[in-house]
Amino acid sequence: MNQENQTCCGNDTQCENTAQADRPQIIVKPAFSTSKTQTGVKIIIDLPGVSKDKINIKSEETRLSIKAEKTELAQPDWQLISDSDIATDYELNLELTADLDLSTTAAKLEKGVLTLGINKHEKSLPREITISDE
Repeated sequence: MNQENQTCCGNDTQCENTAQADRPQIIVKPAFSTSKTQTGVKIIIDLPGVSKDKINIKSEETRLSIKAEKTELAQPDWQLISDSDIATDYELNLELTADLDLSTTAAKLEKGVLTLGINKHEKSLPREITISDE
């Protein structure tokens, strides 16, 4: 701890923020899986310890970018026995196929698992073609 963190201040929040800023920040690629559906693709991303307001999902052309921040749960003066509670930034960049319509992306976060559903462009979906009598 530096001298600034050892000094007690009148605003406990300010002291906590200073102590947390000195802690290591880790950036990791989260575990994820993809599967095809009848209408597109489903992507499941593990983001343990992340709340909905700390997730940023962006798409551009065929690129999908997910950034998330896990905030620390331990108190600044605790000694951790593992790094599982250190503040973590998750970052995942995916290049998707052109037949997917990223504007249809639906996202759901439940128990630290982010599920994305992306539909194919309407013109890419299979359809039955009827033969005319003429």
